[in-house]
Amino acid sequence: MMNTSTAVDRSPTLSELVPGTKVFIVNLLSRRDLNGQVGRIETILDNGRVKVRTNSRESSTADQPIYISIKPENARIYKTVFQQQEEEKESQSPSSRNRSLSDTMCLLSEEVISFVLNTLSGSDSALYKTIDDKATFFSIRRVMAPKLLVQYLNSTYASLILKNNDYIVEAFRKMKSFRHHSEICLLNIILHVAMNLLQASMSFRGIDISSYDSFMKTMNEEYQKAGFACYIYLQESLSHICHGESIDCCDPKKPLFTIASDGNDHASFRSYAF
Repeated sequence: MMNTSTAVDRSPTLSELVPGTKVFIVNLLSRRDLNGQVGRIETILDNGRVKVRTNSRESSTADQPIYISIKPENARIYKTVFQQQEEEKESQSPSSRNRSLSDTMCLLSEEVISFVLNTLSGSDSALYKTIDDKATFFSIRRVMAPKLLVQYLNSTYASLILKNNDYIVEAFRKMKSFRHHSEICLLNIILHVAMNLLQASMSFRGIDISSYDSFMKTMNEEYQKAGFACYIYLQESLSHICHGESIDCCDPKKPLFTIASDGNDHASFRSYAF
């Protein structure tokens, strides 16, 4: 089911932030990886802050609850999509008014999945050409694929800042045109989707590695099937009003993502904007 909530586009007063209130986290400087996350207020603190419970994007499973103290200015309260649409009608063009929210979300989800599949396909192509002993391909891929993914997304991040790659710049321009998500928000969502597909690919059956063409064909067919399962997650994670910081002031020399392994084929990630 598609998420039917969005965010009030203003800083709430402390009196509005009662325990149990559902909020988006925005404009955090200390934990930029949490910007765009959804949480619920647990308690009101004496120092004028609120304690919020949310989930972290740092792990590929993203199911570990965390608690963070934030100022009211770093929260946006949910309200219904219908109310938000009514408020935006006056500023929308006639063509935009005729496009339903669900259609927009589907188009954006398709663009995100297309970028993810192209990224994973390119990584697999490079790995296949590099490894001579194909009998060791899958064991090497299990270790190297997450690292190559993070390396590519950090390169994508740098290219978006420097605007030196036409394919990447155009792909993100198109993704941003639907719901105006920031590049950093989109990159975090792309990482989550890509890691889920990458983990699913470790158990793909029927992958033919006898030749490059057969490998790419069978792998891409399996990715396409697995990609459909990502639509529900994308409909939910992309439906918020984004308040992410501009990428123009970020440092292209500092990676957005870092990767660590627990030794059991589980990779965890942390996002840094500066």
